[in-house]
Amino acid sequence: MEGNEMQEVKIGKRVFVGNLAWRTSWQDLKDKFRECGNVVYANVMRDDDDRSKGWGIVEFETPDELVVRGIPWSYTWKELKDMFAEVAGVERADVVYGDDGRSRGYGTVRFSSPEEAQAALQAFNGRDCEGRALFVFFDKYA
Repeated sequence: MEGNEMQEVKIGKRVFVGNLAWRTSWQDLKDKFRECGNVVYANVMRDDDDRSKGWGIVEFETPDELVVRGIPWSYTWKELKDMFAEVAGVERADVVYGDDGRSRGYGTVRFSSPEEAQAALQAFNGRDCEGRALFVFFDKYA
């Protein structure tokens, strides 16, 4: 950027969800992520033989959702919410758990506004948290 040029930041409403169990359906995905916000679209990608590729896309009604990877395995929604509340207005935080009841190491955080979500992304992306690097993002394909 030169001088006082401002870079436009596009905040999306879609998130990538990886490491899905092979049997996960689009409805399972949608139902789980409804805990985080109003889901308007969910899809599990499939190959030519109609087998799951193990990943999918979830689209929320608003861009206020934020995906956080690399959270400590011991964190619950409460620790995740408290951590992000340091810099932004957090409405809700959720940690994703596997069928075995163990944390998958990622979750979602919903903010009061897109501006607060952007501030949290800038403050936490790449930060070390109990020996794990946080990866905080909005889906760039929204």
